[in-house]
Amino acid sequence: IDGDGTGLTSRVVHDLYARLPPGGRVCCRYMQLYNEDFYDLFAPEVRLGQDSTNALLTAMPLRPATAQELLKSIRAGAALRASGRTDMNDSSSRSHAILCLEILEADVPPNALKPQLFIVDLAGSERVKRSGVAGTQLSE
Repeated sequence: IDGDGTGLTSRVVHDLYARLPPGGRVCCRYMQLYNEDFYDLFAPEVRLGQDSTNALLTAMPLRPATAQELLKSIRAGAALRASGRTDMNDSSSRSHAILCLEILEADVPPNALKPQLFIVDLAGSERVKRSGVAGTQLSE
């Protein structure tokens, strides 16, 4: 997401907004899975749970008007991800992140199928021996 904007997420977001049908909008959810718990990265104080059927309770949806607005929100959420220093990486992600992009089209019945794209960033998986992790980081 950082740098020159040529990363996968940045390119997908810009392309998605460029191809939106008239009246279409993008709905986005962003969460992390950390130590077997889900957290909403757009509302960091919210720990997501499961309902009685074990379905994941959904994260807060954002409906940004522009690609730039969405990328700014994603950057802010990414900064909240659990991370830690290892011998191999100064800022190793300790959580899996799931970004869900959904296209909402005008004049489509509410129960109609909606196109969705999931972008998943897996936690760092450095070798324990080489990374020097111990204690809490070892269980992450």
